[in-house]
Amino acid sequence: DELCAVVGRELGKTIRYEDRSPEAHEKAIAASGAPAWYAQAEVALGDVVRSGVAREVTGTVARITGHPPRPLAEWLRANASAFR
Repeated sequence: DELCAVVGRELGKTIRYEDRSPEAHEKAIAASGAPAWYAQAEVALGDVVRSGVAREVTGTVARITGHPPRPLAEWLRANASAFR
C-alpha cells in the first residue's frame, strides 16, 4: 500500500495494491501474454520480497553506480515520463 501511494502520488494516478495468491498472480501475468518463465520469475520475486530477505539496505547501489541510492519518489519524478 505504501509503495502504491508513493507511485500514485508521483505519477498523479490512483494505484492500489491487489493481494492475490501466487497462483492467481502467475495466471494473471500469463494471461497478459507474458511467457511462462516470466510469470514464474515474478512469483518467485514476490516470494523473496514477502520473506523479508530483500529488506536489508546495502552499499551495492553506491558501489556499482558511484552514486548513493535515492528515494523512490525522487527516482519517479526523474523518470515519470517513462510511465505515462
